[in-house]
Amino acid sequence: MKQTDNFLIREIQPSDYPSLIKLYRKKENMSFIPGDLHKYDEKTLIERWEKHQKHYDKGFGIYSLTLKSSDVILGEIGLFRTSTNDFCAEIGIIIDSRYWGKGLGSRSCEAHIQNAYSKYGINQFIAQMYCDNQASLALVEKLQFKRSNTINYSDGRVSFYYQRNMPIEIK
Repeated sequence: MKQTDNFLIREIQPSDYPSLIKLYRKKENMSFIPGDLHKYDEKTLIERWEKHQKHYDKGFGIYSLTLKSSDVILGEIGLFRTSTNDFCAEIGIIIDSRYWGKGLGSRSCEAHIQNAYSKYGINQFIAQMYCDNQASLALVEKLQFKRSNTINYSDGRVSFYYQRNMPIEIK
């Protein structure tokens, strides 16, 4: 569990499922999330979360983002293995639109990155977003990610890839 001034990043619990499903069903929340996650049925979403929970021991997985004072679900944040490299992760975040514009994305992503780096040695972070997702573009720039690639999809959408490398400690 990671804590900041007013929120927690913690492992997903079955009691979180109803709130997380509502998060996924809200079109505005999912407008910049690739794929069809918003169309998944409840069973498929729960299987997805449970699959990702198997990697908590290495710092990877999807976590609940909650208010510290009331355990209200604000969103989810995840670190996803990008290859067999245990030191590289893609970071992703979905925040309920009711909490947009309050600095929650930058504070929670930075806390998650710092925890993954200090506790698990993950030293390379990747973020992907559609080029029209202005909030995420501002977020990764604030977090000192650097653009590393552009992908043009057959449907006409364009994604940017960003990367942030942490110092490698030599022991």
